[in-house]
Amino acid sequence: MQNSSQARSPAPAARRVIQSHYEETLALFGPGVLGVDWPDMDDLETRFRVMLSGAPELDRPVRLLDVGCGVGLLFDHLATHAPAGGWTYAGLDISSAMVDQARARHPYARFMVRDLIAAPLLGESFDYALLNGVFTVKRDLSQAEMIEFVQALLRAVWTNVRFGLAFNVMTVHLDRLRDDLFHWPIDEAVAFATRELSPQVRVRADYGLQEYTTFVYREPNRA
Repeated sequence: MQNSSQARSPAPAARRVIQSHYEETLALFGPGVLGVDWPDMDDLETRFRVMLSGAPELDRPVRLLDVGCGVGLLFDHLATHAPAGGWTYAGLDISSAMVDQARARHPYARFMVRDLIAAPLLGESFDYALLNGVFTVKRDLSQAEMIEFVQALLRAVWTNVRFGLAFNVMTVHLDRLRDDLFHWPIDEAVAFATRELSPQVRVRADYGLQEYTTFVYREPNRA
């Protein structure tokens, strides 16, 4: 029997579709870059560098939350590209198959199986969250279904970050838009973020990929 919060949980169809998609790629290609449906490691490393560039500079290790962590490839990246002051890591994914592989690859790291929309992390705080690739694939979901999912997950993550978050989506400024990918106009993403998260927003679309990354901060970033 569902409790009242679970019964009202938005976008359950979208979560099932996206989870199934990535579990299919994992079964086909194993726990590597193809298994999380990225075309090559160079592009994935670029995305990680861009997202980590928005992490806060603190006089202590930065607490990072990797939402949609997959098999833990960000943890590998952090070994050589960590924030200057150090870091502590927590990875979270809706897929137990993904998290099982992440734990096998990095047995001493913290990985959680969790649907943040249905089951928020109550009382836990991170400095900065990354959502890399969580909002790029939509398969046969409608645009409206995907937007509902994106907005619900961003709201959920925002409650657990002290400084900010970063997420990427496909741009609409292409010769051809793919029906199976989620293309979200930048102005719509910024409008949502400023309306429901924080007015402190920055967008990067200058790193050579068919996407953009949106950074949302609680306080002005005057650096």
